[in-house]
Amino acid sequence: MWPGLAPAAGEAGGAVAACSAAGYAYAGVMGGNGVAGVAATLTSAAAPGVSVGHVAAWVGVGGPNAGPGHTDEWLQVGMSSLGGGSLRLYYEVVAPGLPLRYVDLGRGAVGRPTRVAVRELPARPSFWRVWVDNRPVSKPLRLRGSEHRLVPVATAESWRPAAAKPGCNTFAYRFGRVRVMGRRGGSWSSFHAAWTLHRSPYAVEQRGDGFLATSPPA
Repeated sequence: MWPGLAPAAGEAGGAVAACSAAGYAYAGVMGGNGVAGVAATLTSAAAPGVSVGHVAAWVGVGGPNAGPGHTDEWLQVGMSSLGGGSLRLYYEVVAPGLPLRYVDLGRGAVGRPTRVAVRELPARPSFWRVWVDNRPVSKPLRLRGSEHRLVPVATAESWRPAAAKPGCNTFAYRFGRVRVMGRRGGSWSSFHAAWTLHRSPYAVEQRGDGFLATSPPA
């Protein structure tokens, strides 16, 4: 769900543009250095309100043009909603030369904390696995040339299609105990954000070792 990063890291746009323009709007944080893992405890504090498109909250590594030769390459895990307040857990992977793969991991629940992570395998450079509530939920996934290179991201997002009428999708996601792993087989440490990804009126509020990503009221 990365394409069309809007706005650029650290940039804030106008409230009307954020809610009425087509495409993606983010509320989260991005690291500045390559890592071997990123994790957070995600909680949807309220039922998402999706008039059209989707909302999501996720952690991951990589992004558009992050792969070899400026190809798209990323891996993310989190929760998404297409409407009706229902939540689905999922992971998504994009690797050079392969189509985007979205994997549904089952139902989530409003108010229920879920620990999610992506982590490079200790003995296999550039191979990663997805974890939910401390259990692996994917096979090893190859992100070619990713060792020490892909930066971590923890963010909420809203996407609205080009034909949508003006309006806002709404969400309130808590990101708790946000952590990164600096090297394969290493230990988890605090996430130090290099950039904040936000576009008004979507907001990021720092809270202890995490943050709250919110939209304006419906």
